[in-house]
Amino acid sequence: MADTKRSRTASFNISPEKWEAFKKKATQEEKNASWVLLDFIDRYLEGNEGEGETSSVLREKVARLEGQVELLMGLQEEVRDIKEWQSRIRMEAVQQQRAIAELLSTPTLLSEKNVP
Repeated sequence: MADTKRSRTASFNISPEKWEAFKKKATQEEKNASWVLLDFIDRYLEGNEGEGETSSVLREKVARLEGQVELLMGLQEEVRDIKEWQSRIRMEAVQQQRAIAELLSTPTLLSEKNVP
């Protein structure tokens, strides 16, 4: 009976250019080539090989989305501030219009005097 608990070394043929490109990409994702291959084998055996995105790629996407959410929240706050500012300006304009109307309807000092 074979010992299934021990690790096995696997070998396969791949062009040197492809192998170097593979290792370079794995390094850019802060992984080593062996880990990526083992991860693929695990996903393949689980039937998830079609998903294709490793956790680091997903983490990058989540980080980008979080940044975009923060930006949107900041913009939403700015829009709220602008609406508040517009409301205050409208209220001030109404108050000024009322004051002008009141001034126009109030008799002036000259009209109260009996100037011949």
